[in-house]
Amino acid sequence: MKRCLVMKFGGATVADIDKIKHCIKKISPKFNEHSIIIVVSAMNDTTNQLRDLISQISSENECALEKHSGNLNSIKKYSNIASDLILSSGETISAGVFSLCLQDCGYKSIPLCGWQLPIVTDDNYGDAEIQQISMKYIKELINQKTIPVVAGFQGISPSKNITTLGESSSDLTAVAIAAELNADCYIYKNVSGVFTCDPNSNSGKKIDSLSYENMEIASKHGAKVVCYKAVKYAKKHNVKIFVESAFQKESGTMISNNFSQKNIVTSQQAFIIPLENHDPIPSEHIFTFGKWCIFSNQEEFENYALNNNKNISKQKYMKITLIHPSKIAKDHFLNIAKKYSEIYSCMDSYSWICIEKKYASNLEKDLHESFVK
Repeated sequence: MKRCLVMKFGGATVADIDKIKHCIKKISPKFNEHSIIIVVSAMNDTTNQLRDLISQISSENECALEKHSGNLNSIKKYSNIASDLILSSGETISAGVFSLCLQDCGYKSIPLCGWQLPIVTDDNYGDAEIQQISMKYIKELINQKTIPVVAGFQGISPSKNITTLGESSSDLTAVAIAAELNADCYIYKNVSGVFTCDPNSNSGKKIDSLSYENMEIASKHGAKVVCYKAVKYAKKHNVKIFVESAFQKESGTMISNNFSQKNIVTSQQAFIIPLENHDPIPSEHIFTFGKWCIFSNQEEFENYALNNNKNISKQKYMKITLIHPSKIAKDHFLNIAKKYSEIYSCMDSYSWICIEKKYASNLEKDLHESFVK
């Protein structure tokens, strides 16, 4: 049997039929030498639209439902099951459309959902962990010279409910399948690799090669090019990841167990609340000068604001992180931080600054010019 190759296409690359057919041109040169397995994200902004649909369903009737059904926790569990089913439908549609396009281009192809393999997960709906994957069906298709197109992001719980693997986790689906098949994993994006900062907001440089450790820290702190859980899984199972453009011919970035380390500037939304004298201090959160509370996710942030009558309507903070595998000039970093904010920290392998969103691009540029170029 030919060596397997997993090719994953992101949402922007499968946004419409023309883009999908362009992606198929990436498959053609590899088809004769490899057994190809495709993994797809939902088409463009579909998942966000599905999240908006779910959010329109009011939760104001929880008290009434609890009286009627007797157990609010049980109600929330069933709500999460339904939400995962809805959210997973975007990738199902994308797999079907991509498979049809392959057939139209002369390839034999079958679309697959996560449960058809199956990809078995725990029952942590919305952020499930993979427990087991079967490659039996995929190998049968490969032996028939048929290209499987797998819907990313999806799994199935031991209780036979559809689960989702977490934000942007179609990457994880691709890496997990590659691990089972001892294959490399190509992730195709609308950018040509991993950059030293967001190429959409500043002129970052493309990185040819990165270690798992370097990419893992960058992904955890806002680099969206490969999802954090996928990099972590690839590191554990030694799966090489190649990040390339679906629309350009230039080479991309290889992520592997090499020792290539780069300084990278990343950005992500920050969940910050200013603390007043009598505000309760939640445990396990980051504080700067005792005046600010930085939450690890939006749900914790909103729950704290609701319980303590905090106004969050104007929260527009960003966390800009400088990933630095080797030590940096700490004094220089602190001088830049103090110019922009009083919420910052300088640590061994990465340092961060929280600022208002409108200043984020300027700060990214300062950090990039000082520590990356």
